[in-house]
Formats: sequence, structure tokens, C-alpha cells
Amino acid sequence: MNNEKPTHVRYHVVLMVLITGIVLFADRNLLPTIAKPLMHTLDITPATLGWIFSCFSIVYVACQIPGGWLLDKFGSRNIVTLAFVGMAIVNILQGFVTFYSGLWVLISFCILRGVIGFLETPGVPAFIRVITTWCPLKEKGFAGSLAGAAQYMAVFAFVPFFAWFVSEYNFQQLFFVIGVLELMVAWLFYRSTPAPAHHPNIIQLRLIHLRVMRRGGRG
Repeated sequence: MNNEKPTHVRYHVVLMVLITGIVLFADRNLLPTIAKPLMHTLDITPATLGWIFSCFSIVYVACQIPGGWLLDKFGSRNIVTLAFVGMAIVNILQGFVTFYSGLWVLISFCILRGVIGFLETPGVPAFIRVITTWCPLKEKGFAGSLAGAAQYMAVFAFVPFFAWFVSEYNFQQLFFVIGVLELMVAWLFYRSTPAPAHHPNIIQLRLIHLRVMRRGGRG
């Protein structure tokens, strides 16, 4: 065992958390970015759009405690994976809703944005749990700062892309694109973030060291 070289699996896990967080916050910035063409195409007022935005915020805040309970009950890996699969499905449905008009659009968007709010609730707490599980005490601050920076990286990386895509194609197709991306991230996150004891590439020596360092010891 003493000849085993330390692995850097935790860095790969932190990178996956960062990527997942960027896509999560990209989803959150999608609707505000396409608000103008959405209002024009569907002939809805800013007040109506405000109701659609509010459905996300109200459900997101109301489900913080249930979201935390789900994390404790089923684990971050399972919940984030299921949440991203659900977000992908909802985004694809939103793409189809935009082909209709009238009251049906408002009701459908309000329901779907509320579902998105619920599905995004466990995201940030789950990322913190994964980082806490994988990173020793001396690395938690750096890893946590990367996870926190995901929301700003999402604006930098995706908002210009959203704006360009809408100008070249249409916002309906953009819902489908982000849905497919979320399915890919769900698969990658599930594969990349098992518990340290179950990861195929982590050696026993590193596992013991990680447990000691997580408790604040020096290993």
C-alpha cells in the first residue's frame, strides 16, 4: 500500500461540480435572456412575464427545506441527477408550449417554471455536500469558492451564447438545446460523484487520509 501513488480524483469531482453548477445557473438565466423575443412572439405583456418569473422564485424559496430533506434522504448524487433529468424534460416541454397562445401559454409556463424552481432547489446545497465529502479541510475554501463562482461563470459563458442563438435561430430550439445539455450533465455527474469509498480510482491510503483531513487532523 505504501507504494501506491496518491490520486487526484477529488479535483475531477470538484471540476464536475463546477460544470454542473454552471449549467444549473445557465438554465436560470435562460428565460430572462430571451424575454424580449418571447414577449413579442407570444404577444404577452411584461406583467404576464413577471408572473412567469415569480412562479420560479416562489417555488424555489418555498422548497428549500423539502429540498434539503431530499438530499439527506436520498443523497446528493441521486437528487442532482434526477433534478437535471427533470429540468431537461421541462425545458423540452417549454419549447413545445411556445407554439401555442393565449391563456394556455401563461398557465403552462407558470406550472413549468414552478417545477423548474423545485428541481433547482437542491442544487447549491448538494454541491456543498459533495465538496465537503470529497475535499480535506484545507481545500474546502478553494473548492467552495469555485462552486460559488459558477453562477457568474454561467452568465459569462452562456448568456452571450443564448443571445446569439436566438438571433440566428429561435428561442424554441434553445429550450431543446439546453434540455439535451442537461441530460448530458446528469449522466456525467452521476458517473463522476460516487462516495469516496465507492470510487474505482481512489486508493485506500488516500481514503484514510481524506477521512482524517476532513476531521481537521493532519493525517
